[in-house]
Order: sequence, then structure tokens, then C-alpha cells
Amino acid sequence: MKNRVSFYGGGLSREEILQKYGDAGLFVLLSKHESYAISVAEALASGIPCIVAKTSALTEWVDDKNCFGINYPIDIDELVALINHTVGKTADGTKLFDWDDITEELMKTYRSDEQ
Repeated sequence: MKNRVSFYGGGLSREEILQKYGDAGLFVLLSKHESYAISVAEALASGIPCIVAKTSALTEWVDDKNCFGINYPIDIDELVALINHTVGKTADGTKLFDWDDITEELMKTYRSDEQ
């Protein structure tokens, strides 16, 4: 298992981070609290499938095609099964929002509240 899973702390350059995404077969983020989770967006943009905890804003990424969710608290057997299911897949067709998209969605939200 040690040669198949890697944990990286801080201190990686941007170039090293992008290379890690390119080398990865799967990205897993099991945080209890996240807002946008740019690391999930970066992994998906790199074509890397993801597994995330079904908590906070991470649930917005779950589409069961490119990004798979797991309930919290994490059950190790369920996580292993989900990893086995996900390894070998490629993330494809994920809609990643740019700031124009986000601004437009925010404006729609505020306009719908006015009516």
C-alpha cells in the first residue's frame, strides 16, 4: 500500500503540484469542511477522477461519473470499495465554472429573490 498512496504536505511548487495531478490515478478529499475545494477542481481539470466526503460544499462536486461521494463518518470498507470502483476511470466532461459563470449564477439568485 505504501507504494500506491502518497500524502503531500505543503511546500510543493505550483509546477510540482500540477505534475502530481498529471501522475495521479485518483484524487481523494475527505474533509469535513470545505468551501469551493479548488484542489477538486484542479484534479477534475486534469482528468483525474475524485472521491470526496459528502459534507459541506464538497457535495456540489459529486456527479457519480467524475466525482464520487462517500458519507461521513468514513467507513473504511466503503472507501476501499469506492476506490476500487473509481481507479482506472478518467474524469471527462466536468463543468468547471469561471468567474463570469459564478457572477451570472449569483445574479440569478439575487434576482429570483426579488420576485
